[in-house]
Amino acid sequence: ILKKGCFRGFLFYFGWAAISVVYSLDPVISAGRLLPAVLIFAALGGAVVSVRDEADVRQIFIKFMIGCSVVVALNVFVAVAYPPRVFMEGQDLVGGVFPWVMDPSGILRFAGVFDNPNYIGALMMAMVGVGIVLYRYLKGRQRVALLIVLAIVLALSAIADSRSPVGALAVGTAGFLISRYRSRGALLCIAVAAVAFIGYKSLGAASRTHFNRNLDTLTGRTVAWSFEVRKIDQRPLTGFGYMIEGGIFKDPHFPDWDSFWNRGPNTSLHEGYL
Repeated sequence: ILKKGCFRGFLFYFGWAAISVVYSLDPVISAGRLLPAVLIFAALGGAVVSVRDEADVRQIFIKFMIGCSVVVALNVFVAVAYPPRVFMEGQDLVGGVFPWVMDPSGILRFAGVFDNPNYIGALMMAMVGVGIVLYRYLKGRQRVALLIVLAIVLALSAIADSRSPVGALAVGTAGFLISRYRSRGALLCIAVAAVAFIGYKSLGAASRTHFNRNLDTLTGRTVAWSFEVRKIDQRPLTGFGYMIEGGIFKDPHFPDWDSFWNRGPNTSLHEGYL
């Protein structure tokens, strides 16, 4: 597989990542994140090699959905049976699982087995995308099971209050409908957008505030991204170490001193969807 297309470029990518471990701000973190990245790439490469026709693609997607369904089941178990412990920004992630996270704006969000509620949204986005592809190939009980699992992960995403994946799905779905059905797809998108706008305007002031919270800074992303770009300017070639994430926010010149940014390499750069 490494001889085909751009796959050989990953040899350079992972090789440079391994070199960066030597001068990383936190070599242990970089090495610990490089190994699973290589394993994931190897698994994806193995999946690609196994594909010979459309039926093989369906089988990969079905196995993917089964694996994701196991993760969904674990999160449901945590939501139902696990003590409702709440993680507050600034405290250490020690002493087990914290199923709930208190957002800095005061919103309680479900994180499940993850350490970030947005991972629930990312899981939902991946499952819905694959589910749309699989739906027309499945029949009977399999189709019902697929719809049940998707309904559950959508519900988990709702209590995780993860908005970005919903926006990404909306844009992707609109793009597909317009490209596939042209004017009819565009009219359908306009109709759905109109209904959504009317529904939004019908919400009370408190509900609209909850929905709009921190959108002016993209929930802090504009602050982080502007600083990250300046750090890229400092080391455009070498960087600061593979996947060191928020380790760069320890720089005394970082302008935001809120506790949200104080977790070092465990602080997200908020660039996941990019």
